[in-house]
Amino acid sequence: MKQFISTVIELKSIAEDYFLLSFTWIPDSTPAAGQFLTIRTTELSSPLLRRPFALSSFDNKSKTASIIFQKRGEGTKIMSQLIKGDKLDIMGPLGNSFSDFKAKSDNTKKKQVIVAGGIGTGPMLYLAEEMREGGIEPLLIVGCRTKSLIPFSSFNKNIETVICTDDGSFGFKGNVIDYMNSNDKLTSDVTIYCCGPEPMLKGCHAYAETTNNTCYVSLEQMMACGIGACMGCTCETEGEKKYARVCKDGPVFKSSEVKWT
Repeated sequence: MKQFISTVIELKSIAEDYFLLSFTWIPDSTPAAGQFLTIRTTELSSPLLRRPFALSSFDNKSKTASIIFQKRGEGTKIMSQLIKGDKLDIMGPLGNSFSDFKAKSDNTKKKQVIVAGGIGTGPMLYLAEEMREGGIEPLLIVGCRTKSLIPFSSFNKNIETVICTDDGSFGFKGNVIDYMNSNDKLTSDVTIYCCGPEPMLKGCHAYAETTNNTCYVSLEQMMACGIGACMGCTCETEGEKKYARVCKDGPVFKSSEVKWT
């Protein structure tokens, strides 16, 4: 982990209120899919806390990285107004990655299924790229409420992708769990990786339990420090430990380790 000043390369809109931010990467370390960074969005006292964002891509040759974010509050509103050449105060890479959990036995399974929803789409696009570069051809399933929220320009046409919309305005009508339940090829010999809203993660875990498959989840929690010092992003876990810090012990967990309520 390193704190550094980065330079904005590009900011572009990719869907309704969703943006792709590309910037220079200063640390010598190579970030992995699932890891995140924090950004100080202003020099002013408000908003005070740094904002956490999962990496959505990394180019080792050009030393550039990117994140996908949704304009929600004051911090992301400020970020949505960035222009090329602006400076970013970044701390990263932080947390673990999906690679930390991928066992050889899982990699030999017939199908690697990557499930993404909402602001969890960014890190899953990165994971899909990582897998493809490693010789694995994953299935990417992306869930959105409606067509206007789909980041079409961010998809790699060489990666098998299924898009689900709740209202049926594009692709499969229904959520990602509905799609998996409708696809007989996903009922066995599958490893699932997912990031998105908690109900989606809980649904993926339940699906994996029912079909006797393995599932890894990247949790989205509110974070204050991002380095495990404040204990503000704990999640309840199964077993003796009881609680884990999402920023330090995660954000990626085996879904069976999380206590789903």
